[in-house]
This record gives sequence, C-alpha cells and structure tokens, in this order.
Amino acid sequence: IGDAVKVLQTASNRLADSDKIAAANLQIALGDLLAKANRTDEAIAAYRKSLSVRGLETGEPVTDDDRDFLVSVFE
Repeated sequence: IGDAVKVLQTASNRLADSDKIAAANLQIALGDLLAKANRTDEAIAAYRKSLSVRGLETGEPVTDDDRDFLVSVFE
C-alpha cells in the first residue's frame, strides 16, 4: 500500500496547478485506498485535501459539477 500511496500523492501534487479536477479525484482514490487499509485519519486528510485542491473548502456557493463532486466525496 505504501507505494500506491506515494504514487497517488505524487500524481495529485503534480496536477494540482494544471488540472484541479484530476488532482482532486486522485485524492479521493487515495482516501478510498487508505480507508480500506483502516488508516482512517490519513483517509480523512486525503478527502479534505480533495476539497481543498478543488477550492471547495471556503463555503462559497458551488456549481452543479462541484456539487456532484462533493456528493461523491461523502458517498
């Protein structure tokens, strides 16, 4: 699991400036991987980072696409 975590983190970090949607989706995948490994605190951090990368932590109104993304994070 360690290598997979590193790959997902690295890929997300590289995409954070150029493709926020892809970077956020990689953070979701990372969160799911960590949750399945019972690494709950790390999974929560990855899910939170997905919101941050996408710019959704501010509480501002969101678009329909952003709303769909938020729902997918909490499913």
